[in-house]
Amino acid sequence: MSNKNTDQNQETNKEKETVKEIETETEKDKEKQKEEKIEKKEEPKSPFNKEIPLDIFDEPKEKWEDISKVLSTATSELKIGQMVHKEIFILDMLMTVPDIGVTKMDAGVFRDPNEFYSIDQTLGKFPLENIEADQVLGVMDKLFCAQMTYLSGENIAQTMYSCFYLQYLDKIECDLLKQFCLISLKFCSIARTLILTSSIHQEGEYFIAMNLGYNYMDELDANQVLQTITKYEKRIKKDLKEFQKNEKEKEKENENENENENEKKKQNSKKYLDINIDLTKIEFQTFLKSLLCRIIFQKKIVQYLLVKKTQLSNFKLFLNESLLQLQSIISTNKYCIKNVKGFYTDINRRKISPPAPIKKIELLPFEKSIELYQQIGKELLVLCDVPKTLNLKVKNLKFNQFQLSTFFDEFNNKSPNVLSRALISLIFFDEDGFYGGNKLRELIMDNLVNYSFVDKTFLNEKPIKQLGEALEEPILKFFLTLCNNRGRSRRNLSNLFENWEIYVQHGTSLDHLIILKKMEKIGLFEKIIRNIPKSTQSNRNLLSNAQLKIALHRPISSWMLDISSEYAIRYIKSGFGLDLFSIFEYASIYWYLSYLYLIKWQSNQAAKTIQSEYRKYELRNEMKSIKKGHDFNTQPSSNKRKGKGKGKGKGKGKGKGRSKQTQKSKLSQIRKKIKMEGNLIQERTIENNFKFLYQLVSKALTYSFLAFETIGAITIPENSKVHFASREKIFQRRIASVSKIINSSLDYQKFIDAHSIGKTSAESFFKQAIMSFDHALNIQKKLQQKVNQLSQNEKLELNVLKKVIFTNKISLKLASDMHSQNKKYTIEPRFDLHKVFPTIGVK
Repeated sequence: MSNKNTDQNQETNKEKETVKEIETETEKDKEKQKEEKIEKKEEPKSPFNKEIPLDIFDEPKEKWEDISKVLSTATSELKIGQMVHKEIFILDMLMTVPDIGVTKMDAGVFRDPNEFYSIDQTLGKFPLENIEADQVLGVMDKLFCAQMTYLSGENIAQTMYSCFYLQYLDKIECDLLKQFCLISLKFCSIARTLILTSSIHQEGEYFIAMNLGYNYMDELDANQVLQTITKYEKRIKKDLKEFQKNEKEKEKENENENENENEKKKQNSKKYLDINIDLTKIEFQTFLKSLLCRIIFQKKIVQYLLVKKTQLSNFKLFLNESLLQLQSIISTNKYCIKNVKGFYTDINRRKISPPAPIKKIELLPFEKSIELYQQIGKELLVLCDVPKTLNLKVKNLKFNQFQLSTFFDEFNNKSPNVLSRALISLIFFDEDGFYGGNKLRELIMDNLVNYSFVDKTFLNEKPIKQLGEALEEPILKFFLTLCNNRGRSRRNLSNLFENWEIYVQHGTSLDHLIILKKMEKIGLFEKIIRNIPKSTQSNRNLLSNAQLKIALHRPISSWMLDISSEYAIRYIKSGFGLDLFSIFEYASIYWYLSYLYLIKWQSNQAAKTIQSEYRKYELRNEMKSIKKGHDFNTQPSSNKRKGKGKGKGKGKGKGKGRSKQTQKSKLSQIRKKIKMEGNLIQERTIENNFKFLYQLVSKALTYSFLAFETIGAITIPENSKVHFASREKIFQRRIASVSKIINSSLDYQKFIDAHSIGKTSAESFFKQAIMSFDHALNIQKKLQQKVNQLSQNEKLELNVLKKVIFTNKISLKLASDMHSQNKKYTIEPRFDLHKVFPTIGVK
């Protein structure tokens, strides 16, 4: 048995030795093949024939077939403007569709022969140890460019993680550079959480919210990173002061001695914070300053994002400090290396999966990154000054929907960054309430009281409370839509209109409750309406008694109509900003817009007139009661002091004097209140006159485009040539969302009947347009007389409208003269001055 076992062992050993020999021979053959490949000088292949390494794919290389013939036959069947897509097609799909053969979208075409296919290949191509000073400053500035590219709407994989230093954090020798990379990534992480919580990002900014499998270091505490950065900040400041002191002492000692260039060098091939330093004394001092300003800058931008919403003073302080440090970064950028090693935007391009696009991107240049951050800084400084611009108080906030909506409009007109829009939504609206703890429901009810005939006593009624609770959600959604870009805000407004009719019906059902409780006063009001003098309000002839009675008998309905018209106007105006309307649609769109402005003006003017007249009526009744001696607040006549003996009634005289003084003081106070009410009416007429001015300009533009249409200066597509729909269907589609909240029977046929299109001549349209512009110019002059009462933005708006009215008036006169001479011309509406009302150029 033992002999058999020994024989078996010998055979197994022989087999093992043969296997080893075979393996060594194969290894030797592989090495020879590699050496032969290196020795052979092959001709450079084209990018299409380049062999891509298989280690980046999970599956073996696929075989490609030419499908150009199939694509050409498929495209021949399609018309211009048509696309092949599913029935459920959204804008997000359009942005993520890769264009085949386009270098920006197709990751497999025209690849750079020097590019990397995997992160492991980058090791050794850039320094992780023995990093030079200019390389450190260059990496810091390039990371800043990556941050700004990320905030401009690109994904994290091709911006921040294009830096190889973030891929090899553990292998970086310089701990300062490691902490700087971490705090730069932490800024993007905090900005991402703010954008996600606000949920205001658009399709183009959607990739900011995606992580694409990369770590944002959310588990890392931001305060811990800030503490380590502050330690380095203190150390560099200390070293800089000591260096400056030593240099001053050496300068005193060597005033009369000439130093050689070699003596000017501080240290040769020495390290400072694991950074190679081979600099002169002056260069080392500038290096410390430039290093310090970059550290402080990154620290401050992280600090102001961590500040609580109520502490806007600290937010402004950190923001100003970051902008100050940015100036020193600009001045020291010349000391950085130009070609920074360790950045490649396409390194993670193959790993990105849908819905993120695989497009080729480049980091923003340093100058554009500086401009972008300066723009963000200006936008955020505007947010810090919100209480001053809107006269807001944190605890006692007067809710003015018109004032807030104009503020949001002015803010969005500058096309703010996604971070600025996220912060404005978080500052104004949070879980605790509206702008620092104010309950939005209470503010809505105060707005109802300030607008209409409803007293504060009605706010305690259950139905009114339920209305306030119901309206809290849609009005909050409305203000959140204003924080978005124009495209998303228009879409959100249309979604808001879906359920707004339910709230309007709920509000109108409460009008009978107020009428029952106010039946006695409503009878007095009807007398007041008949005797309202024309001097109490501007444009009295446009307000009929019927409209005033509607505001009287339906206070909540008129208030809801005012809000609905504001939403509808905003929706129509957003179409001009997005360039959705064709030139042949302008006449019908401006006609509908003038109707909305008229509703807005009439409802607001009627409600304010009744409200102010009722207050004056009550104040006059109080004056009458005081004059007659029926004032219960003063002491009655029986309590007068009686004189005794030789007093000769002095006490009695004093009592009469006191009562007269109190009567005079109360009468003077009431007169002041009446004057104040008159001033309030003037302020309201300023706001309403702007709406009336907009209505007149819209009306004039309607007649203008109708005149050009009858002449033939506007090319109208015929129904047979139009591929998408007829003009009537287009108009109904434009106002489909608005008609849900404005209960009107306006349609395209009424637009034709109102203007007698086809029967009215162009001359009459020109005359009506010029008359409307003249009327608008008169309203503009009235507002110009009250310049002291206007805000700065209202003054600018008034001057722009004046230019629009004048230029259009001249263009219409020129066009009518050319038409009378039978000259042909074309028009070109331009939105250079105003974003809604164009200036018409005649060619």
